[in-house]
Amino acid sequence: KLITVFSDDEWRHANYDRYLALYSDIFTIAVKDNINRYERYGLKPFYMKWACNPDMFYPLSDQRKDIDVSFIGVPYGNRLSYIRFLIKNEVNVRVYGKGWDRFVDLRSYWGGFLTNDEMLQVIDRSKINLNFLWTSAGKEHSTIKGRTLELSACRSFQLSNHTDEFHHYGFMDGDNIA
Repeated sequence: KLITVFSDDEWRHANYDRYLALYSDIFTIAVKDNINRYERYGLKPFYMKWACNPDMFYPLSDQRKDIDVSFIGVPYGNRLSYIRFLIKNEVNVRVYGKGWDRFVDLRSYWGGFLTNDEMLQVIDRSKINLNFLWTSAGKEHSTIKGRTLELSACRSFQLSNHTDEFHHYGFMDGDNIA
């Protein structure tokens, strides 16, 4: 039996996922709005939402908020230009994760690689946690990512771009995400 998990179906549907699904005995998708597309092909996807482990991501107590803005993740797509824009406009931003050290102009803003415990500290200490939801396919594709749920589980403020998937997860702009 072939079980396939399509984690990037919001942008890989047309050129990849829909074809591989034909050979899968069971396949999952994380984009609810694509269920009808697969059903039109005569296929029955299993809708599987993203989740996070609450034993690994949880709120900390009594942390000082000494990081104005943070981003945890790799520097691909427009993330670089957005971080550079914030820096140019004198926003005190820190970036964490693999790859930021390759950019000479960003090294002083890079906080390094984080263990899970260190990530919890950064998330809790940040006044604003940036959450870029654009996929590596570009700005026209966005979706829920693991970090969206991790930040929510930590009960930390996250500033995000919009995705139509928010309503499938109970996120409401201005209420539990901005």
